[in-house]
Order: sequence, then structure tokens, then C-alpha cells
Amino acid sequence: MYKLLDGKITGKNRAINWYLARFNWRKIVQKEAVLLGLACGMVLLISARHLMKLAKRIILLFARFILSPTIRFCSGFISWAWTASLTLENIRLW
Repeated sequence: MYKLLDGKITGKNRAINWYLARFNWRKIVQKEAVLLGLACGMVLLISARHLMKLAKRIILLFARFILSPTIRFCSGFISWAWTASLTLENIRLW
């Protein structure tokens, strides 16, 4: 037997039903779901910021150590080819 707040003695199921009816659990659960959703959203946002920073670092490292020498090589090759073509054209003109 369980005693309710108003002093009535009742069975277990009736006490639980009264307790559930006393509070609007649907609204409480909805509020907790919204708060939980907001918390998860904040975590994902913070994670996304960290992932973006990490991606930026990886891109910069890629650009510094891989693209930069490749670009230097290509620009050097192009300038050498351009110089050679001008030189060959000058030789042909002579």
C-alpha cells in the first residue's frame, strides 16, 4: 500500500498513475528533448569548427609541402621552355 500526498492510501498502480497524471510529462519530455537537441547541436557545431580548423591545417600543409614545389617546378619549366623557344627563335632569325 502507498500513501499519496493528500493522505489517501492506495495500491501501487494507482499511486503511479496519480503521480504521472500530476505532472504533464509530455511537456517535460518535450522540453528535455529540445534541450538535448540543442546540446547535441552545440557539440556538433564545436566539432565542426574543430574539423574545419583541422581541414584548413591539412590543406595548408598540403599546399606548403606538395603544391608549392610542384608549382615552382612547373613555373621553372615553363620559364625555361619560354626562354628556350625565344632563344631558338632568335637563332633562327640570325
